[in-house]
Amino acid sequence: MIRYLAIALTAGVLVLVLWLPASHPAAQFYHAVRADHLSNSRLWGGQFATTALRSALTAAAAATDRPYTAPAPAAAGPTGAAEGRLARRMQDIEGRVYGTPYMRSLDAMTTLACYRLATLLYLAPGMGLLLLPALADAAVRRIIRTHEFRRHDPERYSFGIAGAMLAIVALLASCALPIPLHPVLAPFAMLMAAYCLHVVVANFHHSGL
Repeated sequence: MIRYLAIALTAGVLVLVLWLPASHPAAQFYHAVRADHLSNSRLWGGQFATTALRSALTAAAAATDRPYTAPAPAAAGPTGAAEGRLARRMQDIEGRVYGTPYMRSLDAMTTLACYRLATLLYLAPGMGLLLLPALADAAVRRIIRTHEFRRHDPERYSFGIAGAMLAIVALLASCALPIPLHPVLAPFAMLMAAYCLHVVVANFHHSGL
């Protein structure tokens, strides 16, 4: 069951990432970046939002940078002119592909995703301070249950894995959505994933998935 859920979630995220640039213009992604930046500035502070935006723009520029490749010089001989024309045609086709609305929207979506991922990375240490005690508490609870000869709950274990997967995939998929998101949604999803992992560790058992 868990394997099928993982495959379905992965396929769904892939389809979503490929569909969004085809159905939304680049301006909508940039509008979401500006709206999120203003919301983060009001809630977390201007320094946090500016640092995240700077990191996102750097990462997006590195991800979308396409080095210029000059056409190869024409070889001497009767085929040299034909090879030169072929190289120029290939360069024209490359320029047309990268100039399509889909590619512009894809670049804008990359910028939005990088910004939201940057905010997640800056919030991750704080979430880690909550996750580590939760996992430690779950491990202690599991040890106590084992010494008391009490059975672990495989249903809660499976639902915990499924819930953690859903929370993580929803968090990653939301990074590409071209709509403004409230800054509290990301920490809430991270807390839900931490709680589900707490349930998984507390009810861990050795049977197969």
